[in-house]
Amino acid sequence: MNAQDLAATTTVLAYPHYPDNPWQRVVYSAFSSARGRVVPLESIGDLAEASAAVQREGGRCVLHLNWTAPISQASPSIADSARTVADAIDGIRAFVADGGRLVWSIHNVLPHELHHFAPEAILCRALAQAADAIVIMNPATPELMAPFCALDPARTVTIEHPSYIGEFADTTTRAEARERLGIADDVVATLFFGLIRPYKGLESLVDAFDALDDPRRRLLVAGQTGPGYTAEEVERMLRPRPWLTRHPGRVPDDEVQVWFAAADLAVLPYRRGLNMSVLLLAASFGTPAIIRGIPGTQYLEGEPWIARIDGDESQFPASLRSAQDALLARPNAPAAARAYAQARHPDLISRRYLELFRGQ
Repeated sequence: MNAQDLAATTTVLAYPHYPDNPWQRVVYSAFSSARGRVVPLESIGDLAEASAAVQREGGRCVLHLNWTAPISQASPSIADSARTVADAIDGIRAFVADGGRLVWSIHNVLPHELHHFAPEAILCRALAQAADAIVIMNPATPELMAPFCALDPARTVTIEHPSYIGEFADTTTRAEARERLGIADDVVATLFFGLIRPYKGLESLVDAFDALDDPRRRLLVAGQTGPGYTAEEVERMLRPRPWLTRHPGRVPDDEVQVWFAAADLAVLPYRRGLNMSVLLLAASFGTPAIIRGIPGTQYLEGEPWIARIDGDESQFPASLRSAQDALLARPNAPAAARAYAQARHPDLISRRYLELFRGQ
């Protein structure tokens, strides 16, 4: 049986599934092209019914479980969360006992908005025990998860986070983008892109630009308000300043290129994080990036297109300026970013997932 025939008999049950998520679009593209079927589950409680339907057709099922927060964190109380997690674990174990295969891709050490730690830890331990394959994108994942969840090396496979080359248009020139956004050619533009959430450290970044108060250093903020903030809180944080250019709300896919073309640098001042999708997006556009020195970023040390913000909050403005200047002094940084993205091309990563799914 060739790869196409095998993929055609396999159904990937995807949970959770977000139609607008470019990571999932990339990951499933080769599998779908090989005539495989991806079925989104609206709830983990739908697993038994969906897998039974596939089995009636003579097919085989792989449950691809990604973010755990919709299971462990959506309940209002820890008691409700514990019940939801217990039901999910029972359902997943029954699925595996009936011949289903489980692939767990680990996106975060813990959910970004963590309300119920104990149920989350219980869920992660159960997934680690039940999974046929555990996918990590960051080599630090086993170490960072070890305090509450042990990952079996024999069932752990590394498939790096994909870049987004070809997923977004990339034809706008720097001059065109800056004209559209009203940014002068000699201004250093640093871009914060994506959902605005507390863990991403945007408050510290805004405070740093306030402290620098340099009209030749502009902050671009493009993204909608995410969980953890109210619209009013974001409006107060991003009140008009001479050095601030802002796009409130989600940036349409065909407009993403405008913001990265206009930017000299991207900035991800995250207070914690494991797999930073925006970092790969920046690399895809050849945009050097500034990150905060946090646990789990050691694998990025030495990358010539990345600089770090170090020190406490009082040192943030000076460290930010130093990181900006360091990257601007590296003329090959944009090419290094594109090379990093090319090595993690969506086609390459998607084929790795195709091989993983068909091997289950």
